[in-house]
Amino acid sequence: MKVFISWSGEYSREVAELFKIWLKCVLQASDPWVSSQDIQNGSWWFNEIGDQLSTTTIGIVCLTQGNKDKPWILFETGALTKGLSTSRVCPFLIDLEAKDLTPPLSQLNLTVSDRPGVLSLVKTINLSLKEGALSAEVLSTVFDTYWPQFESKFNDIKLRHANQPDNKPRDSDDILSEVLSTVRSFDKRLREIEKKDSSTQTSKSAPQTTVYRQAIANMIGVLSDAKNKGMDKEGAVNYATNMYGFSDIHVIHAAAFEVFG
Repeated sequence: MKVFISWSGEYSREVAELFKIWLKCVLQASDPWVSSQDIQNGSWWFNEIGDQLSTTTIGIVCLTQGNKDKPWILFETGALTKGLSTSRVCPFLIDLEAKDLTPPLSQLNLTVSDRPGVLSLVKTINLSLKEGALSAEVLSTVFDTYWPQFESKFNDIKLRHANQPDNKPRDSDDILSEVLSTVRSFDKRLREIEKKDSSTQTSKSAPQTTVYRQAIANMIGVLSDAKNKGMDKEGAVNYATNMYGFSDIHVIHAAAFEVFG
């Protein structure tokens, strides 16, 4: 099974090449592909990458503060997401957090570069191997065997690139602006739905729709805030229900889908 590992810049390339070798050791049935190592001399590199993207089942996008907005990363991510019905795209956060990303990257299922995050990513890839997948027990043993090697080499790479000038966290005002934009966008979509359904709605149901729309908008704001703090979907929903008392399951699911996909 093809695993396309996307990179841009020296920092990202080193991690991508490390991931390729390590992943092959953990899941031998996988076929990791990195352009820096797997394009033969004399090949048309753009055509080769296009061919690989078209046959990819899993895409890992190695993201850093320095490349998260680079055109090449966005191009390859866009090409990978075209097949989302049959494939998965997994941005791998090297030196940044979820709050540092903007759409479209922030709308994907992000992988944190710690042990639980990498284990979750490996499990996702393993499930896609189908008949070549390892059992849960074997996968756990293999992962525990090879994880220290990945962690040590990954930390060495991070240390070498720690003081790069472009490793600047995302500005908090930019994050708040994105949250506001998301809420406004969803509110606009709900208004359009209301207009389409207005011919079949009674005057009694209209106030209920308005309340429902406002509840979803509020929930989106809370979940977006939780996501920017680094929470995953489950953690963000628990945060919203416990801290803010949201309980309507339809509101929760609608808002969670908008924020996390």
